[in-house]
Amino acid sequence: MEHLEFPNSAAAREVYRVLKFLPLATAKELAGVLGMSDPQAQGALKKLEEEGWVQQERLGSCMPHGKRSSRWWLTPEALAEEGLTGQTWHEEGNRCRLLELLPMLEWFYLILGQIKNLGNLEDFLWTDGLSMDAAGKFEQGWIALYWSGPQETEEEITGRMKRLIDDVGGRMNTPSSGWPCLLAWVVDDEWQEELVRRAGGASGMLHLVSIWRIKDVARSGVMEPNPGPELGWLHQPVRVLGVGEWPWKARAAGSIWSQTNGWNNYRMLRLIHGFPGMTVEMGQSALGEGNNGKSAERTLRDFGKQGVVQCEKDGRLLRYHLLAPGIEVMVRLDRGHHIDYRGRALSDSWVTRPDRRTHEAGAMDLLTCFMTARLPVAPGWRASIYRARVTIKPDGVVWLKDGPYGPGWYLLEYELSARGRSRANDKLRSFAVLRHLGIPLLIVCFNDKAEAAFHEVGANLDVRMVTTTVNRLAEHGPLGNYACWTMYGEPVRIG
Repeated sequence: MEHLEFPNSAAAREVYRVLKFLPLATAKELAGVLGMSDPQAQGALKKLEEEGWVQQERLGSCMPHGKRSSRWWLTPEALAEEGLTGQTWHEEGNRCRLLELLPMLEWFYLILGQIKNLGNLEDFLWTDGLSMDAAGKFEQGWIALYWSGPQETEEEITGRMKRLIDDVGGRMNTPSSGWPCLLAWVVDDEWQEELVRRAGGASGMLHLVSIWRIKDVARSGVMEPNPGPELGWLHQPVRVLGVGEWPWKARAAGSIWSQTNGWNNYRMLRLIHGFPGMTVEMGQSALGEGNNGKSAERTLRDFGKQGVVQCEKDGRLLRYHLLAPGIEVMVRLDRGHHIDYRGRALSDSWVTRPDRRTHEAGAMDLLTCFMTARLPVAPGWRASIYRARVTIKPDGVVWLKDGPYGPGWYLLEYELSARGRSRANDKLRSFAVLRHLGIPLLIVCFNDKAEAAFHEVGANLDVRMVTTTVNRLAEHGPLGNYACWTMYGEPVRIG
């Protein structure tokens, strides 16, 4: 920095110092890290721009109520002056990669600005080949940052936590001097938060875990990391990426993350990713807008024009699913981890199984009702359970604050084909084997006779479950009454 002709501004020097390892940061993000006001950071960036040391591009925001704003990086001249050419993420090809990770970048930079008890931020690293996605070094310790996409299972998250030992050395419960003060996990929704919490317990890392939830900007787990007795740090050379025939300007102009409605884009892409065959009504529920709202419909229509989703008619409804370019956007955002999307999500979906469309539509309609009631839900493929020879693939999962077995997660089974004792026994036997997991069932049965069969078999197997029928759902709706759901024949309220 001493080689550069800085404007006579301490703020400009500090902004430049932090921007050097936080490429594509906004003035607001830099201000958060440095503890200065947004106008101060903006003024410093303008001065640096006048000197030719920084450049900007207006990109979108994937935060709730976020707006398009300028994101900044160092110019080739500044990098050359400091002898950093080919060694940073400010290079054009590397910036193109960060553009694909923009929602992740935005959340990681937000977290860096909210860690206040470790002193000043001294360095930041996008990792390559490690269990963590990035790391931030402060004066009194460092933190590991993780992005957990919806395709990550509990077992995979546990594995990533345990791999921290390989990343930094030491043994479980006997960390090396390079051990981080905090494991900051960014997840999309409540179900992924639940999986990270379980993995933290299974790996013995829960005392270090802080979870940041994108859906509603909520935080749980460790609130303030304890400063580390030994600093430690990671060292990795930056691998400079090329741009091919698609330079920065073209990518920035065409990126989904560059648009003004970045939050809606992110929410709708995640929803279509989770629920292949979703409806506009489900999108409206996810965005918290009523049936007369237009944001979800407009976003889905724009995605169709951009070729990232396919729209298909289903009677009076329109249903949406991701096309290859849309799947690619999500795979790149999740850094290529766990990319068997077609196997996990599409293999039995409304999109690929016409014979299951009535079943899939019914399950999604019910989950939409829970979403409208502001109850957390997740698609069933994300809640699959694999234990020894037993596999459970529910149709969905919902968190009930007023469930007959107490507040917590319930697995949803939309079961129209099992109508007698034999088929009911086949369906419930796996849940009986995994009774120790303690997750109750919500089962939608074909009719009263089928429901009676489930009650009889469930009582014999000691399965915790609540049932209803298709007709009662249609007549009464899923929530807030005693006429719809029963627990072994006795009416119960859920919600």
